[in-house]
Amino acid sequence: MSKSKTKNSHQKRELKQKLLKKHGPICQICKHNFPVNELTLDHIIPLAINPDWSLSNLQLACYQCNQKKADTYVDPWDLI
Repeated sequence: MSKSKTKNSHQKRELKQKLLKKHGPICQICKHNFPVNELTLDHIIPLAINPDWSLSNLQLACYQCNQKKADTYVDPWDLI
């Protein structure tokens, strides 16, 4: 998928399925397992900063983590 401001529900489901195959039903922020329907697509670099819908900019996140993160960007190198 390329850069675009919006995606339809079919495209979002397809992206979510690809991430599930790669990582399983795990929130990439809190690292807990969740039922698939409780995981959301989260933009690592928020859409407000860069409208990138590529898989490299997406992760699965539980609703709570996704809401807490909101439009913030945490550089993974800052966590080391």
